Amino acid sequence: MSDAGKAWGWQLDHRAAPLPEAGAGPVRWTDVTGMTVRAREDGDYRIEVPGIAVGEVRPRARAIAIAPLDPGTSGETLDHLLVDQFLPRGLAHGGDLLVLHGGAVLIGGQAVLFLGNTGMGKSTLTASFARAGHGLLGDDAQAVRLDGGVAQVRAVAPGLRLLPDALAALYPEPPPLVPLAHYSAKQRLGALAMEAGWQRLSAIFVLGAAGEGEGIALRGMDPAASALAVLANSFALDPSDRARAAARLALASRLAEAVPVHALAYPRRFDRLPEVRRAVMNLIGQDGDPA
Repeated sequence: MSDAGKAWGWQLDHRAAPLPEAGAGPVRWTDVTGMTVRAREDGDYRIEVPGIAVGEVRPRARAIAIAPLDPGTSGETLDHLLVDQFLPRGLAHGGDLLVLHGGAVLIGGQAVLFLGNTGMGKSTLTASFARAGHGLLGDDAQAVRLDGGVAQVRAVAPGLRLLPDALAALYPEPPPLVPLAHYSAKQRLGALAMEAGWQRLSAIFVLGAAGEGEGIALRGMDPAASALAVLANSFALDPSDRARAAARLALASRLAEAVPVHALAYPRRFDRLPEVRRAVMNLIGQDGDPA
């Protein structure tokens, strides 16, 4: 990414010097990695990634800036934080979108979304569908909107990111690779995602673990459980904001009523991925992978 750019109508900037701490405000939340969000009195937010970078998210101005705390922080790391972490939270703060942590593909013209906790294999399953010839939307942050009761999905930043074992299993001769961040073994695969706008969302799958010798299990989830699963996998800039939390829950409930949600559990083995794809395709009425 260049030092300045735009995405989703937001101005995204790299700064060479750390952003000033004056007026940073109280801590709103800290995630398991130590990333901390502070709220300013003017409605803007400061995001601190310890030892790596600090960002400023200005929702009303639709602007995000990031600066390294360590001069050795790579541009790839700053891009990752800016596009994969800060921008999804900024988009979610507007209240008209759900921004979900998951992968999305087009299967026979139908968009499907894979949600799940970190390590559940969202990127690997998404990549398996892409490798089999299905359209890749993205594997990280997906924006979802409801337009007249119809759910639509669009990747916040189209692309694919894989760990070395998945990369070796699915792309033995990969396209050009770019490091995701200096603290991650994942690599970005270039030129794979479709240039796609909003796509109608036909199904959501919430990934769970299954034992090594177990089969593939698919079951429908009721609307209440579906809404909670969607909410658990959503981005938020300020989770402590009760009004916005209520708005996200309302959107998640509407989405769960509009789109079928299924729990999907399967053994985490690369040689089982074709079976998983067949189970998903059978459920949504698709015959198989593209020829």
